[in-house]
Order: sequence, then C-alpha cells, then structure tokens
Amino acid sequence: MMLNYSNEILKILLNLSERINLKSYFKVNNHGIIDQQEFVLGITLLDNKIPQKEAEKFYYSTLTQFSSPTLTLKILYQLLLQPHKKTAESIKPQQKNRSLNEIFILIAKNIQSKEQDIETVFKDFDKDKDNVLNEREFKTFLEQYSFPTISEYEYSLFKNQYSPISITLQTLKSWIKDSKSMEQNNYNNPKLIASQQQKNMRSLSHRSPQKQKDIRPLYVHQSPQKQLLNQTRTKIKAQDYEQQREQLHLQQQLQLQAQQKQLQQKQQQQQQQPPQSRISVLPEQNQYEDPTQEAKLNLEINFESFVIPNCKIVNIQTFLQIFNKSIRTNEFFTDLEFPANAQSLGSKLTEYNWKRLRDIWPSYEIFVQNKTSSRFGLGKWISPKDIFQGSLGDCYFLSVASSLVSRWPDFLLNLFITQKANPSGIFSVRLCIDGMWKAIILDDYIPVKGNEPAFSSSKQEEIWVLLLEKAWAKSFGSYSNIISGDPGEVIRSLTGCPAETIKTDSPKFKERFIKLVNNQCLMTTGTISSTTTNQEIMGLIYDHAYSILKLQTILHPIKGEVTLIKLRNPWGQKVWRGEWSDDSPSWTEKLKKKLRIQQRSNDGVFYMSYQDFIRYFNTIDVGYFKKDYFNTAQTIVNKSNESIYFIFNNDTPGEYYFMAQQKSLRHYQDQESNYKYSPIRMIVAQQINQGYIFKKAKYEKEQQVFVGDYFEQGQYVLQVKVKWQYMSEGEFVISAYGPKEVNLTQIDKDQFFMKKILFYLAKRNPEIQKSGFSNLDIISEFHVEYGIGYEYYQNTGNENIEIKGILSVMQGLKLKKPERGNQYQITLKPQSNYLIAYTMEADGFQRKIQREYFATQI
Repeated sequence: MMLNYSNEILKILLNLSERINLKSYFKVNNHGIIDQQEFVLGITLLDNKIPQKEAEKFYYSTLTQFSSPTLTLKILYQLLLQPHKKTAESIKPQQKNRSLNEIFILIAKNIQSKEQDIETVFKDFDKDKDNVLNEREFKTFLEQYSFPTISEYEYSLFKNQYSPISITLQTLKSWIKDSKSMEQNNYNNPKLIASQQQKNMRSLSHRSPQKQKDIRPLYVHQSPQKQLLNQTRTKIKAQDYEQQREQLHLQQQLQLQAQQKQLQQKQQQQQQQPPQSRISVLPEQNQYEDPTQEAKLNLEINFESFVIPNCKIVNIQTFLQIFNKSIRTNEFFTDLEFPANAQSLGSKLTEYNWKRLRDIWPSYEIFVQNKTSSRFGLGKWISPKDIFQGSLGDCYFLSVASSLVSRWPDFLLNLFITQKANPSGIFSVRLCIDGMWKAIILDDYIPVKGNEPAFSSSKQEEIWVLLLEKAWAKSFGSYSNIISGDPGEVIRSLTGCPAETIKTDSPKFKERFIKLVNNQCLMTTGTISSTTTNQEIMGLIYDHAYSILKLQTILHPIKGEVTLIKLRNPWGQKVWRGEWSDDSPSWTEKLKKKLRIQQRSNDGVFYMSYQDFIRYFNTIDVGYFKKDYFNTAQTIVNKSNESIYFIFNNDTPGEYYFMAQQKSLRHYQDQESNYKYSPIRMIVAQQINQGYIFKKAKYEKEQQVFVGDYFEQGQYVLQVKVKWQYMSEGEFVISAYGPKEVNLTQIDKDQFFMKKILFYLAKRNPEIQKSGFSNLDIISEFHVEYGIGYEYYQNTGNENIEIKGILSVMQGLKLKKPERGNQYQITLKPQSNYLIAYTMEADGFQRKIQREYFATQI
C-alpha cells in the first residue's frame, strides 16, 4: 500500500505547530522565508521515514498551490489552518482530556519557556486593569499559554471550580506554586504516586523517554532587576526543541559523510596517523572572546530607567529635562530634531515609512535574555547573535558593534543612558561623535517595511540594535548618510579610543596581528572590493565588513599547527564555504566540540585559516580599546597653519594616546560642500631642562590622527597643527586616552620646539653622508609620516665652510624660518653645526638639491 506522504507531512506540521512556534523550528530569514533545503531537512529530522524526494514534492506543490516563488511562514500557517482544514481535522490526533492540575503544570511551563514574569503576564491580559481576569480575558490567556488548546470539557472544569470566572494574580501564582510542587514530587519520588490523577501526570515525569525533551525545571522567570541566575536551584538536564534539532541535524550530516570519513581513516592509518589523543587545542593565549564573563553568572544584572555615566556629557541635561517631563506628564515623546519624515530617511531611502515601536510590538524591551550556552552573565542579554543587518548598507557599523559585544557587553550596556523601555518612548544613547561624548536623544519611531523594522533588528522583540543604529543616523542627519563607511570611525564613536587601518599584506602582518589579538584590541576586517575574485562562490561578500571574534591556534593530527580566524558576517548569514567552514571535513569531532562548531548554525559565524584570511581580506581596522581607560577631551579653535601647544604631567606610567579629531565628512553628505579632511600633524616629546626627548609624531589627512606610546613619569609637551584647507579658521577636538586622566593644558608657543626636536633626531642618526668636501658631514632625513624633515651640517675641521643649497625641484616641501624660498646660504664655523628644517605635505614630496661648498681661512 502506497503511503500518502502529503498527509503524513501535514500531520507532522500540525503536531509541531501545537507544541512550538514554527518560526523557532525552521530557520527563516528576516522576511520569514523558509528555503527548500531547510524545509526538507526539518521534515526528515522529525520523521526519518519520510523520503527526501517526498518532502521536496510537498514543498513545491505548496508553492504551486499558493502561486508563490517562495515558502513563507504565513503560507505555512495558511496551509495548516485554511485550505486543508478538513484533512487536518481528520488526521489530527485525538487529545485526551487533562485534569486541572495537568493544565496548571502546562500553563506554568509555557510561561517559563517564554521567559516571562508572571506579574507582567497578568498585567498584559488584564485589559480593564481591575486586577481580575474576567471570562473573556481568561480565555485569551488560555489561548496563549495552554497549547494544545484546552477542550470544552477541560474548560468546563475551570468554570465549575471558579464560577464565575474571576482569576486574580494570586490565583495564578498559587497554580504555579502547586504545579511546581506536584511535578517536583514526580521527579523526586515517582513510586509514591498513587492517585489516578498522579498516574495521568506520569507522562510528564523524567522516567518517560517519549516526553524527556519536554521536561524543564519549573520556576517563575525572574526579571533583570532580580538575581539573574541562582546556582543553588535544582537543575534538571533538558534540551529545548531547538537544541535537539541541532543535534539531529549534526547526526544526519555525520551519516552523510560516513563513507568519506571511513576512506579518510584508512588513508590516515596508511600514513601512520598520530593517535586521537594528540588532537588538541593550543593554550588560548590568542582567545578573543572573554571567558571571564563566566564569573558573572551569580552577579545581579540591573537595568536602570536611566543612568548618568558622566555629567559632562554633551546634551545630558537636555535629556534629563525631556525625560522627566515626559514621564511626569505621561506623554509620548516625539523628537523634533530627528522627525519621522523623508528628510530623516534621506534621499536614498524614500521607499520606507515610519512606525512607533509600540505599534509594531505590543511589548518590547531594550535588552532580552537569550538561551545560548556559549555566553555568560550579561552576555546572555547582549550578544553578537542579536545583530542582524537589514536593508541599510551599514555593515561597517554593525560589524564593530558585533566585535564590541562579543567581548565587552558591559561596555556596550554603558552606552545606553536608558536601559529599560518606558511608556513615553524616550531613549538615549551616548556616542563619541567627532571626539566628544554626546547624549543622543531618541523617540520610538523607526523606519519600517510593512510592519517590520526596515533596517537592523534582532530575532526577538529586542531593540538595542536598532536604537544604536538610529542614534548613529541621527548624529549625521539621516539614515542615508550612514550608508557605507569606515569601521575605524565607528570604533572611535562607540569607545572613544584611537583606531587605525592596517593592510593584511603589510610587512610582518601576522606577528603584528597576533600581538593585537593578545592585547585584546577591538578589530573588524574588510573583504577585497574587486568582483573578479571567487569570493561570492566561497560564500564571502565582496567589499563587505566582518567582525573579528577570535584568533585560535590548533594542533591537527594531519595538518599539524593551524592558525584559525573566527569571523562573523553582520547579515547573520552568508558564511565561508571553504576549508574550516562548518561542514568542512577538516574538523575532527574533538575539535568541533572544543570550538563549539555547529553545522548550518545560520548565525553568520565561521572559521577560516589564516592563509585564506589574508587572501580574501585586505585590511583590518584596529581599535586600541581598554575598557577601563579614561577619555578626556576639549574643543580647540585655531587658525590655519597655527600650531597649538599643550603641556601635561604624567604621574602613572603606562600606554597613553593623544588624538586630534575634526568633523566627520558625514555631516556634509547631503549638502553642497567642498569640505574635506585637513592634514593634522602631532608631535609629542618629553621636556628635560631646556631640551626635549622626541617620543612620537604623525602627520595624516584623516578625520582622526593620534600618537601613542608607553609614557614614563615626567612632563611632556604636545604640538598640534591643523592646516585647514578650505577655511581660515576651524575647530577640532583634542583628547587623551589612557589608564589615568590626563589634563592637557594649553601653553604659549615655543618657537624653538621644532628645531630642538629635529636636532634630537639628527644627533641620533648614524647614517652620515660624506659631502665630498673634507671636514663636512651631512645628515638628512625626511619623514613623510611625521610631516617634517631636515638637513644637518657638521663642520669637523678648523676652517670656515660656506654652504649654498639650491632646490631645483621642490614639490610638497617648505623651508622653515629663517630660511625661505627654494635656496639657502649658511657659514659654518669650525666645530659647529647647523640645521635646515622642512615641513611637507601629507601626500608626499619631490626634492632635488644642488650644493656648493667654499672653505675660507679664519
């Protein structure tokens, strides 16, 4: 007899939909689409008797029936509830009537599985706010928390015992308390169960293997204001449906690869494979994620209505006034500075609309806890897996956020001045825009496509990602103005630390890269922009930003020592398909377990070898971030070509950075402006008596220029010069970043500062050039990276020497006073020296010099 597989598959789907939300079982994208491979795999995992071809046939017949190119969750539910209603009823298994106590246990479990607080649940269903659930409210409650739906007979049990239906919060709590006690008795002492009612509940006991996957510890979920986790709680090992599905998926993949692995094992035996015990992971000195988060398991995590990290933050007082007024008057806040209109979307995003968050989700929170086993403490509330890129091209922004929360979720939490949702829909996020920390005030309007967030989002009704993105957009006037960009600018804006870009083909990159990882720097990376490579074939997106999560060295039984890079695509999908991808045969079972490798995890996370990394990724963006470092900043106004001098005393030795930052180009993208970044030169030196010891210098035409080094105790001078290109006067922010606060005090110009620095460099330069003229030594050095250069002349004889220099080619160079023009003439007395100083353009220089020498008697 030929089976009707369509009915069998429909029956499987009906049973599944009664137990869990189909969205939590099938992997769907942001648009609710289930691809064919995912659907077939899901069906065959539920019932391995269903042939794969029959599942594919069912998939395509459904598309034909609904005239749709793709299978969506909406179609799947329509299939179950409308077109096959009669068939569904005929094949739906008969449900046994349950006792009130069994229903109590079921309700309690469903509340706990949704991770909801019982007080919050009660308030949501008490629509008339009379502190009692009437019959209509209670029926709505049962529809939500008693699937499979209770029968008419079961509902009559409620009516008989609670007539008229009038359920209080205390009643719900007593149900949960009593059901917990009964279920615990079943766990602890099933032999004492004697009554018929307890016999009916044995299907819930851990002794029943058919129901083991449904067993979970029963407790009322605690809110973030209470203790997050309690290790003294009796733990019952259980697997939720998603975890079991992943395990089944893994088993199936292993079966499919069984023949290939057997062949590999034979080959390995022939090659005298080392024993399995030699497969190991090297000590994780290169660990990028933060295992110390595990220590926070028992810490209380409190989300406050608002937190003021620093009263000096720009705009913080304005936020407090608006927030207090909105809460006091119970009014919905509307942001007039960044209104929900076309201007805030920008010229490139005119097809989207706006909605308030409350009109999309009846209830939402800024941070929502997830159940991932790979995160600890606060990391369960704030995770890279919360981040999904939408229709906005801001992967550069989301990749930095992903890297930041991977290791430092507590730092990201501190960016949120408001940490809990409020009735007025007013929020605030602090960002370091153009070098100054500012409070960005937001309302709850977001761009939408249909009834879903159009841009970034999370899987759950969690809004921290889209609030962070909106704060970034408001900072620059519109969402269009944050399309594409420099991850380094985002690193600076989220952390206040200095950042730079390093090419992967630069000399000694690997050694430097490993050092940066060991120093726990914040990093992202970008793929090569050319479309001529096979990046798309290998699963990578060209000209796209990825988060760097970890660098890991492993010992493989065949390959030996291998360096792996762990990356994440902010899309939450589209991952590497080459060697060391999730399905790669290079993984051993021990390594998979150690590094938590899951096939088809669909979270955008993947490993690749270092060799493939430098082949497909051309840059890394590095932030020299330290969570406990201090950032002190001030705004400076200066005229073009005017040098500004600062002095500071350092009492605590350590790594310090000094940054000069000008306004971002993003502020001018929607304007007709010729604004470009002006060159900035920074020189820092230690002051000793009347001289200086050169420390660091840099000269670049970037938004931010910084110098950093290890500074001993002492007094230092910092020179900053911004050569404004399109204005006679401009504004920039000077800041210090280090383990202690540094107070930069502006001082008068030292007209000999540059010459003293160049003399210091010249006297330590061993490369003496012979001039061809006796008793005359020449040392010349031109540092494009410093923006300065010199010619140093030393008369070692007993005669006067006259020197005339003519620069026949002099592009991008300028002689400093007292020399001018393109030539100079000096007289050196015996045993004396002289230094010619130059400054140069950031783009480089060209120089050709002719010298003439004359000796004269004294």
